[in-house]
Amino acid sequence: MALREMMPWRKHQLSHDREEENSFQALQRDMNRMMERFQRRFGWGDLAPGEDLWEGFFPTVDVAENEKEIRVTAEIPGIDEKDLDLTLSGGNLVIRGEKKSEKEEKEEHYYHKESSYGAFHRVIPLPAEVEEDKIEATYRKGVLKIRLPKSEQAQKSRKKIEIH
Repeated sequence: MALREMMPWRKHQLSHDREEENSFQALQRDMNRMMERFQRRFGWGDLAPGEDLWEGFFPTVDVAENEKEIRVTAEIPGIDEKDLDLTLSGGNLVIRGEKKSEKEEKEEHYYHKESSYGAFHRVIPLPAEVEEDKIEATYRKGVLKIRLPKSEQAQKSRKKIEIH
C-alpha cells in the first residue's frame, strides 16, 4: 500500500470510489438479468427450471373512439378463442384469457417437453355509454377486435368548448 493511500483524507475518497464501483457493478448485474429475461421470453435463450414464459403477461390494447363507436384491438397470440372471456361491467370492458400450451418432441434418443400456463385480464374503462346488444367481437390470428357502438345519448352529449 502506498503511503498516499494511508492518509486520512484519502481513505474517505477510496471508500467512496469503492461504493461507486459496487453501485455500478450492481446496476450492471441487474441490467444483465433483465436482458436475459427479455431474451428468454422471446425464445432467444433457455428457460430456467420452473420459469414460465407467460409470467406477468399483459396483452397490448389499443382503444380508438369516434363520434359513433369505440373500437378496441388487443394482441393476444397463442390463445384459443374458447379460452377468451369478454364482459361489460360498470362502464368497463373486461378481457380475460388463459393460455394452456404443451409442446412435446420425441425422437429415438431425445425427449423434450415444454408447458406454459397463464391467465391474464385487462380492464378497459369505456369513455362513453355503449349499446350492449350491438357489441361485436372477432378474433383472428391472435388479434381480438371489439366494436362497441355508442348509445344515442352518448353521441349527442358531445359539446364543443370555446377557448378564450
